[in-house]
Amino acid sequence: IIDTLESSQLHYRFLSPYIQSEVLLKTSYGTTGTAIIKGVQHPFLDDFQKLITHGTTEDFFKNEKLSNQLLIGESLAESLTLPLKGSIQIISPTEKQDPLGTIPKSQLFTVNAFFKSGTYEEDYKVIYTSFSSAEHFLGYQNRISGIEIRLHDAFESSVFLDQCRELLKPIMNSSLSLLDWKDLNKTLFYSLKLEQKFMTIILAFVILIAVFNIFITLTIMIFDKSRDISVLKSLGCTNRSILRIFLTKGFLIGCLGNFLGILFSFIVCFILKQYPLNLPQIYYDRTLPIQISAGFVIFVGILSILLSTLASLYPALSAS
Repeated sequence: IIDTLESSQLHYRFLSPYIQSEVLLKTSYGTTGTAIIKGVQHPFLDDFQKLITHGTTEDFFKNEKLSNQLLIGESLAESLTLPLKGSIQIISPTEKQDPLGTIPKSQLFTVNAFFKSGTYEEDYKVIYTSFSSAEHFLGYQNRISGIEIRLHDAFESSVFLDQCRELLKPIMNSSLSLLDWKDLNKTLFYSLKLEQKFMTIILAFVILIAVFNIFITLTIMIFDKSRDISVLKSLGCTNRSILRIFLTKGFLIGCLGNFLGILFSFIVCFILKQYPLNLPQIYYDRTLPIQISAGFVIFVGILSILLSTLASLYPALSAS
């Protein structure tokens, strides 16, 4: 498969085979946990450098089978109270023969670096070591768990996946699956889509309540000003002029409300960008992400003004 991909005309940054397995973790402090140990090669680790927050991976590939060095997520290390250069015992489901019988295979590893990717699954569930160290520890001989391919543009993954399926069609079987980052994080993206739908519904209700308030305000005003409207009509003011007055009033209320609302929103967003809120550890990102979409702001603004003007139509027709 690797030879087929490398000899193809597909465009990607690099491909790197890896091996992985679920393991148990036990520290000298008595803390325990579970994780996925992943053995990676040079290209992956070189690309991973930007996520390393403490420590170094310079010696990761020196005397690989005996190095037993780990790259571990900051969050996982914090939950295990594991310091940099600390030792951790990793217990594998792979069994080995012992004078007392068959026992799970275990080995001490040293934590050489911490990383922070910003995703829960990566920071809490995955630990990295060199490919040869993982191969030696897990007993994987001439086997891999998968091949990771990094693209120049992550958003082209769907097109690249289709190209790979076409290329590998002659050797595809039930044991081979092709997944991109969207498939691997399907649950997260589904949750975000659901959240976006609920936020849209909430925003729609807020706008409808504001429109209803404009409708009630103008209706009450017309009842209060019925005598003044009659005087205006007796002085020669046409029904069209009165209709225009109340429509203009509704339009101006909508414009003023939109301007103040957008201004206040921009101020709040600016403050939150300058002084980020620290969120609890259960969130992927420990700070509240802020992104202003100009298109969405313009769409909501125009829709709000249009609805405000329409809300004043019935009271204006009643007055005229």
